[in-house]
Amino acid sequence: MRYDAIVIGSGVSGMSCAIILAKQGLKVLVAEQYPRPGGLMQTFRRSGKIFPTGVHCLGALNENEILHRYFRYFGVFARLKIAPMSEEGFVEFCFPGFSCMVPYPHEKAVSHLQDVFPGEKKAIDTFFRDMKKTVSGFPLYNLDKSEEKPPAEWQMQPLSDYMEKLGCSARLAAVLSGLNPFYGIKPSECPLFTHFLVLDSFLISSWRVDEAAKSLSGAFVDSFKELGGEIRTKALVTEIRCGGRTARGIELEGGQQLDAELIIFTGHPARLATLCTPGTLRPAFKQRLENSGNTHGVFGVALKWKDNECPLSGREVFIYDSLDTGKFYSQRLLEGAGRPELVFCSASPECIDDSYAAIALTGMTAEETARLRDAGTGERIAGYDELKEGVAARILDVIISRWPGMASRLEVLDSFTPLTFEDSTLAPGGTGYGIMRTSSTIRHSRFTAKTRVKGLFLAGQSIIQPGILGSVISSVYACASALGHEKLIEKIVRET
Repeated sequence: MRYDAIVIGSGVSGMSCAIILAKQGLKVLVAEQYPRPGGLMQTFRRSGKIFPTGVHCLGALNENEILHRYFRYFGVFARLKIAPMSEEGFVEFCFPGFSCMVPYPHEKAVSHLQDVFPGEKKAIDTFFRDMKKTVSGFPLYNLDKSEEKPPAEWQMQPLSDYMEKLGCSARLAAVLSGLNPFYGIKPSECPLFTHFLVLDSFLISSWRVDEAAKSLSGAFVDSFKELGGEIRTKALVTEIRCGGRTARGIELEGGQQLDAELIIFTGHPARLATLCTPGTLRPAFKQRLENSGNTHGVFGVALKWKDNECPLSGREVFIYDSLDTGKFYSQRLLEGAGRPELVFCSASPECIDDSYAAIALTGMTAEETARLRDAGTGERIAGYDELKEGVAARILDVIISRWPGMASRLEVLDSFTPLTFEDSTLAPGGTGYGIMRTSSTIRHSRFTAKTRVKGLFLAGQSIIQPGILGSVISSVYACASALGHEKLIEKIVRET
């Protein structure tokens, strides 16, 4: 069977690519190995509550803001029910003996932070000025027709080095760097531009999707199908068929071959090393793919918050065990009974049946994740459920220490490890944000959308920037590389 284009993966990158191509009149197939489409946009239900897997809040979704414009172009925005986060604080960072909320938009954030840190007004002004200067230089973050270009050298310096040069106190540095779990790189290794792009989008405006009304994945799927697109689930791609360094199509588990001259791969790039027909990829490129490090995995707990009011419905809360916001990347959850270095808390925007669906997350290293899978069988180890329960109990203790009055009104409905992410996305070790692009490795760990294989393009969290907006931008970049930059960007601008 022949298609004009085949997209591998049905996460936000895959569905964005598929919709863009279908809007060009192409016959498009999305091949998804999991039983349900959506990738980390999927939701799951426990005891009547609907929980997000990987999407907890979205930035820049107000009228004419960048994500709003992309979602409108995709035909997704009108299908969603969204709720604004609290303008008084879309996020709260809790540290021992100290907490700080960050409001939006930018002007409110600057004013509030300068009230909290009156002796550091200059550092705060400089931080926000540099952030605006940096994000304005990314074309697809601003719907400019230019191609994406690497940031200036100073923007690649580590976030912590930059804050030290500004003279930030330990408390201010902790607040300014506190969102780093949203991209999975500790401040001492995070390129400055990565942090600026993520933080800036939430300071434009911050929103939740009411998944109980319409899931984000469902909105993407419905839009794509309305354009005549086809999605196949349980369709594991075992080979990207290439000949003469030209993409020819794919082969599915079971042997079925599907032809297309345009293939967009949106999974973890490391999988390309074994997917492409032998001899297609240059040895040096394969080595880069195989040697790239990954961001951490995520351990999560699904909770029923049994109260008519929930502080998490309008803001995210990060509960840190110290002012070092990067310490949790090396924490050991399976050893002893220590308190997690970080617990991230979020909740549904709506109260249903006098309770909220709340979720609590923390990081898990690749080493600990590997210990959860039997090396011989590939299955979960004996005692897996008991280990999960132990970690979930310690996470619950952290939440209760922040809200003591909720001790008897929090119910653990389920918990999950990075292995759950790995099963649904095939990302090695269940990495939450794909390849880790640190300030010291970015030149070797950065991949472009266009490969040296004609007709084969890449999109996803590992290509441009992690997160929903970063994944969307990577998809626009991939499709623009295939269709022509000016042609596609002009169409998006014209229709939004």
